[in-house]
Amino acid sequence: MSRRAFARGKKALGICDRCGWSWKLSQLKTEIDDGTIVNNRVCPDCWDPDHPQNKAGEIDYSDPTGLRNPRPDIVTGGDPNGVGFEFTATVEGWAAINSDTLVWNTGGTISHDSTVSDPYIVRGDSNSLPELTIDGDTYDQIFIRIKSSSSSSLWSGEFRWFEPSGAFDDDSLVEFDNPFVPIPMGDPWREVHLDMSDVALWTGTIGGLRLDFFTGTADLDIDYIRIEKRFDS
Repeated sequence: MSRRAFARGKKALGICDRCGWSWKLSQLKTEIDDGTIVNNRVCPDCWDPDHPQNKAGEIDYSDPTGLRNPRPDIVTGGDPNGVGFEFTATVEGWAAINSDTLVWNTGGTISHDSTVSDPYIVRGDSNSLPELTIDGDTYDQIFIRIKSSSSSSLWSGEFRWFEPSGAFDDDSLVEFDNPFVPIPMGDPWREVHLDMSDVALWTGTIGGLRLDFFTGTADLDIDYIRIEKRFDS
């Protein structure tokens, strides 16, 4: 007694469920739609494979572009040779001179509200040990995001640094308005960029920074002060 449930059907004929033509039954193929077997048997001319678009959700087409644990070419506060002041929680060691006030604001900015003429803010000075160790030969791009909360006149300002000779000398001075145009008071935030790569005295270890914004009295907000490497593409 045979155990086969069905005959082999070597010479049997079958009708294609799609075109209706007669083919050998063994040549008819079962259709599959979206991964599911369909109860259709079709001839080789009518048969189509399951469409690849139906498997879009099963194949990983992601194209990651982000890097794990990157090392961008930018100075951060943790770098021993450069420095970045973001003022996220404090004034980060900066002080106002000439009885001015320097206040940290919620949101990560500081306010310099001057009360006398010739105000400036400083980090490290000639009367104490240098508080900074910036490698001036490596970190020579300075970015300061500032705005004035006054609206009376133009301002420009000066940037000085604590030279290896041990003082904020007039030789170590770059004016904001040379070559920069003075910034109108009351304007929105803007970034001042100082390129120190060609400044002869910006070299060696820079121990302190000083920003002189006004000759008279005025109010100024600072978002960040960053000393970074030059990026050459």
